[in-house]
Amino acid sequence: MMEPVSYNLRNPSWPAGWMQLEYMGYAEERCGTYQWDGLLRKDRSVVFQYTLSGQGKLEKDGVVRTINPGEAMMLIFPERVKYYVDLDTSDHWSFLWLQASGADAYRYWIRFIREWGHIVTLPLDSEPILRMKEMLAELSLGEKKDPYALSCSLYEWILLLLRQSQPAGHNEHFPSHESGQDSVDLLKQYIDIHYTDPRLCLDSMAEVAHLSKVYMCQMFKKRFGIAPMSYVQQLKLAQAARALVEEERQVSEVAVTSGFENASYFGKAFRARFGMTPTAYRMSRVHSAADGAFPQVIQR
Repeated sequence: MMEPVSYNLRNPSWPAGWMQLEYMGYAEERCGTYQWDGLLRKDRSVVFQYTLSGQGKLEKDGVVRTINPGEAMMLIFPERVKYYVDLDTSDHWSFLWLQASGADAYRYWIRFIREWGHIVTLPLDSEPILRMKEMLAELSLGEKKDPYALSCSLYEWILLLLRQSQPAGHNEHFPSHESGQDSVDLLKQYIDIHYTDPRLCLDSMAEVAHLSKVYMCQMFKKRFGIAPMSYVQQLKLAQAARALVEEERQVSEVAVTSGFENASYFGKAFRARFGMTPTAYRMSRVHSAADGAFPQVIQR
């Protein structure tokens, strides 16, 4: 078997929102300290991790599932999951893995998880796994490190996965996300990541959730007590309020980075929410930021 290796492929100049293959590698974990908490990962990415030998553990919603050889985890970060090596049940966990980011990556992973759950079974000689090995071999030779070529390889790999993936056994532990409620739960994760994207709208949300626009709005309001676009606005304003106190950028810059198209509309929306202008809010809060009492959004 190959030696453990990890490739950092992230390109900081890559256009925001475009799908990017950020990391890829092969790992052999034999230490009980190997563990990840999905809520502590702030990189806003997706991960595919395929077990070659040994076993890993995936914990979600209080249920622990063993990840056996031939099974892969599909995860979106940040997410309420934990995965780790349990030395009481296996002396190691070896796996292939890749990490990606970008709007298309999130859409595909949301679709995968909705249809198959967080665990998918693939034979070792299946096309997606063979292609991952080929990609690692190309990287070891210094090939395909151009970000556009890497993105093409990632799209190709996703198409292979779409064609060959089948749900893992034991799906009673992690059921497929087929209901409208599960779809809007995943949609909320998507919004939490992309709320500053000016292209985010009801049409794109319905596409992500694979629901009609009307039904998606109804289910989101029923689940979270707020309309989807109102939730987006709430996130933008909460982000702006934090930035005004914690950063020294101009109000116009805060508006843009918080997802508002222009400072004028931002000012009106901010005043409607907080009863004062952004500048006045900054002045009133700058000396009390340590209390951490920033505007809250729904946490369900």
